[in-house]
Amino acid sequence: MQAQAIKINVTQFELSKAITFSKFFSKVKLKASTRLVLRCLIDHWNPDKDYCFPKQNTIAEETGCSRATVINSIEELRAKCLILTNGELGDSLKYYLTPKFFELVEIQHGCLKKTHGGCQKTRQHEQINSKQINNVSSFKKNNFRSYQNKQEGIIYKSAIPTIKQIEKDKETACTPLDFNENQALEYLNKLPDFAKNGFYAREIKKKWNI
Repeated sequence: MQAQAIKINVTQFELSKAITFSKFFSKVKLKASTRLVLRCLIDHWNPDKDYCFPKQNTIAEETGCSRATVINSIEELRAKCLILTNGELGDSLKYYLTPKFFELVEIQHGCLKKTHGGCQKTRQHEQINSKQINNVSSFKKNNFRSYQNKQEGIIYKSAIPTIKQIEKDKETACTPLDFNENQALEYLNKLPDFAKNGFYAREIKKKWNI
C-alpha cells in the first residue's frame, strides 16, 4: 500500500465517532499511549484544511504522556501508515490522515458509513475530484520541506522507500526487530538519512548494541 495524505471533509466529532463505532482499535493494535495521542490529534482536527498541527508539548499535556512518549507514539502511527507528517521532528509538524486510516474507520469519499445498529447514512458533500487528492509526489513537493530548522541546501528525500519496506515486512509477518544481526546491519545501511533515527533504527541499535 502506498501511503498518501487525503482530503475528506469530515468534522472532529464524526472522526471520533467513526473510530468508536468502526471498532478501529480492534482492527489495529496500538499501544495505549498511541491511542491517546491519536485521539488528541483527532480533537485538534481542522476539517477545512484536512490536517492538524498541535505542538508536541500540547499533546503531552493533554494526554498526560511525556514528550518522549508522544514522539514514539507519532512514530508508531506513521509506521502503521495511519498518519503522515511534513517532517521528522519539531513543533511545526502538520499531521495528515491516510487513506488506510479512513478505510479502517469506514469513511469514504463524500459519505460516512455508520455500521452500528445496522443502519447506513450518507452525508452529501460536493464530489471530490480525484485530482484534488494529494498524492505522495505533491505531498513531498509542497509539505515535506517544512522542517522546524530548515537550512538552505539540504536535500529532502521521499519517505516512500521506508513506507514500502514497512509494508513488505508486514506482508511477511516480520519486522526489522526480527532480523538477525547481519540483516539488521543491512537494513540500517539502506535507510535514507532522515530515517536513521526513526523508531526501528533506534530499537535495532539498542538490540544489537550498535
